[in-house]
Amino acid sequence: GKEFKSGFFAGETTITDEHGNVVTQTPPKFPTPSDLCHLERRIDSLLSSYGEVDGVAFATAGVIRCNAIVEISPNIGFLGGVNLREWVRERWDLSCRVFNDMEAAGEGELRYGRLSEVCWAIFDTISTGWGGVLLLDGKIVPGEPGHTYAGEEGKGVLCGCGRFGCNEALYSGGAVRRRVEELMRRMGRKIP
Repeated sequence: GKEFKSGFFAGETTITDEHGNVVTQTPPKFPTPSDLCHLERRIDSLLSSYGEVDGVAFATAGVIRCNAIVEISPNIGFLGGVNLREWVRERWDLSCRVFNDMEAAGEGELRYGRLSEVCWAIFDTISTGWGGVLLLDGKIVPGEPGHTYAGEEGKGVLCGCGRFGCNEALYSGGAVRRRVEELMRRMGRKIP
């Protein structure tokens, strides 16, 4: 069948057939691009490596509108407000779809993985930020658990989304790192 390629920011490239079966996959080799120019060079490189491509898909952290626009991306700031679908169409004349990374992971697990075996689940990842989806009666329910209010409004730690009191600002991997660093400083210990 026809193959298509999805480029992920960590440098991972996956080629699948029309049924979603992985044909080949390369592990992440490159750091996350720091701006659109860096991302453009990465996509140029990938496109020249794989020949004919039907389209490009992005799975990225943040709030995604219309499978095209990254409204807010607290941890990949240069993507905020960018219409990736139009950007790809203008530069390479290819179709493009943009997905929230956890919603894409949830859909993949629902079709081909562990979530295909259940009807109800919470599927979260807590790392730099906090992303997740809910599976209710076999259907993915999108959401932003990391940007759900968890503290006192206007108090506490400022989240990357610009609000105070988000789960992500209080409980993500980045928040844990910040608390450990503060504790080490208070104890007078040097952080390696």
